[in-house]
Parts: sequence; C-alpha cells; structure tokens
Amino acid sequence: MQTVKNIPQPGSPLWHIPIALGIQAICTLPFIHHLTPAIIILAALPGQLWCFAREQAQAEYNYIQLHGGLRANMPGYEGLLFWKWNAHSIRETAFALVAGLAATGLLLKFA
Repeated sequence: MQTVKNIPQPGSPLWHIPIALGIQAICTLPFIHHLTPAIIILAALPGQLWCFAREQAQAEYNYIQLHGGLRANMPGYEGLLFWKWNAHSIRETAFALVAGLAATGLLLKFA
C-alpha cells in the first residue's frame, strides 16, 4: 500500500489533531450563526474528550495485558492515571489538546 506524504498516518502523533478538530467543527456548525464564548468552549469539549478517552481506553488495554488478561484485576481508575501512559499516548493527546485550544482561542478571538 502506498502512503501519501505530508498527510498524518495512523500511528503518527499528529493523527489525533484532524479528528479532534473535525469533531470540534461538527459540534460548532449547528450554532455558527450565534456563536457565544460558552458555545465555542462547549463545542470544543467533545473533540478533546474523545482524544483523552481513546488514550484512557488504550491504557486500560495495556494494563489488562500486563496483569493477567482479566478486566476484573484492574482498578477502575487505572486508565485515568495519565502519568502512567506511554510516551506516544501522552504526545498524541497533548498535540490534539494544544490544537484544540488554539482553534478555540481563534474562534473566541474572531467570534
């Protein structure tokens, strides 16, 4: 399979950015004619939460694999301990959060 250069590929830390911004855009579009700061901020949350939830689930899968393969062996909060995530997961989430905050800041400035 041939990959296209300059487009983030799955596995790249930049892959979450277009997904998070796309979710943010989809949540913003219904309110495009009456944007308020509250709507802009609330519309940004689903995209950012998607990134965090994906990596949280990934951390849970990793924990389950490392500790016997049973979900029952895992504390309920284990996936939320982001400081235990691997570097790739932290980097992906951080890049998406920064991009989402930048997009939100631009919308707040020009709305």
